[in-house]
Amino acid sequence: MNILINIRNILTDLYDRYGMLLKPLLKTAAAFVMLLAIQNTVGFNTTLSKLPVIGCTSIICAFFPSGFITFVCAVFVIVNLLKLSVVMAGVAAVICILIAVLYFGYKPGTGIIISLVPLMFYLKTPFVLPVVLGISIGFGAAVPIAIGVFCWNMLHFFVQNAEILSEGGILDVNMDIAELVRGIVLDEHMLLLIVAFSVCTAASAMISRTRLNNCWIAAAVCGTGILFVFIPAGDIILGTGTLGADTAGLIVSLVLSVLYAAVVYSVDFRRTENLSFEDDDYYYYVKAVPKLKPRE
Repeated sequence: MNILINIRNILTDLYDRYGMLLKPLLKTAAAFVMLLAIQNTVGFNTTLSKLPVIGCTSIICAFFPSGFITFVCAVFVIVNLLKLSVVMAGVAAVICILIAVLYFGYKPGTGIIISLVPLMFYLKTPFVLPVVLGISIGFGAAVPIAIGVFCWNMLHFFVQNAEILSEGGILDVNMDIAELVRGIVLDEHMLLLIVAFSVCTAASAMISRTRLNNCWIAAAVCGTGILFVFIPAGDIILGTGTLGADTAGLIVSLVLSVLYAAVVYSVDFRRTENLSFEDDDYYYYVKAVPKLKPRE
């Protein structure tokens, strides 16, 4: 733990000193990884799969707010789907516009989370996000996480039906636009994940903001515990066939979540002080908990 705290302090110090340089580099790296994951998932357009194209696009993202990465990811998805089916690309474009209008006008600062969720699904570690974001951001993280789950399900649906839809168009295989939308929106496994992730995010946010000792670690354990109840039960009921993979992902997420809470919110509750003072209008009661410092 002492080594991890030292690493955290070094990284924090580096960011404080060179934040102006590191921030665009981090956005470039994030955009590159996300676009590479998209092309590995729905890479129907071979031109967009070329590393120079992905690299140049990622560099452009460095000069814009982080939410711009989500916009670029949406454009990549739509252009890829155009190679497969105009109707599919049109449906995806309409959905993306609705998300942009309804969400980015509400809370644009967390839009990068929408792209981060599909990336974590691609990396097989999606269950860590609702816990970590619930602790660090709060209840508001539930909305972009739910949208991100929906976007991943949409991509998964398009990939699953790619062979059928590319054989002659969506109308030729007796699947009209309404059926396509229903297949995306009413997927039972997606709805299960949205409910489970929302409850997990809310529980993690609530517990991490209590006055309990080690409340952040408790939030990580309880949040992951909620997923341990929802996800396997849903896999069994719905017969998804992903019980083994989901269980392994939950175990990894538990370890990562507890590690995140222990390192980022490392405090020494043994030296807690309860302070009180007053002014002309109020009495103030403060619980002061010193941060852990690495041993020399």
